[in-house]
Amino acid sequence: MSLASFSVQIFIISIFPIIVSSQYWKFPKPCQSPDDCRPDECCAIGFVRFSVPVCKPLGGHGDWCYEENEPMNQTLYYPNGASETYNDIYLNFCPCSSHYSCTANTCSIPVSTENFEATNDAEPVSEIF
Repeated sequence: MSLASFSVQIFIISIFPIIVSSQYWKFPKPCQSPDDCRPDECCAIGFVRFSVPVCKPLGGHGDWCYEENEPMNQTLYYPNGASETYNDIYLNFCPCSSHYSCTANTCSIPVSTENFEATNDAEPVSEIF
């Protein structure tokens, strides 16, 4: 076996795990507006200076959210002199998906009172004491 052949084999063996694992890496997709994202995503920008908005998944059960997080239009300026205008982007977190509501900054199943039936079986508080 020649040194060149051995070097090629070592290279292939060392690069193979990187190629295989890269199939499972999900790099965020940059976006200008929600139109660039899938239906189950929003366009959100992070807090880091000179960030670029990316498509992020809508919040699921237990995910962080901001109760007052409304989509905004914003023009951002970058160090190279470039500026970009973004429409309907969220700050850091996407809103919760349609099955959840944002309560105490966490996506959770909304409490519904529609199916709650009040009963008169309980004693009034004044009679208990």
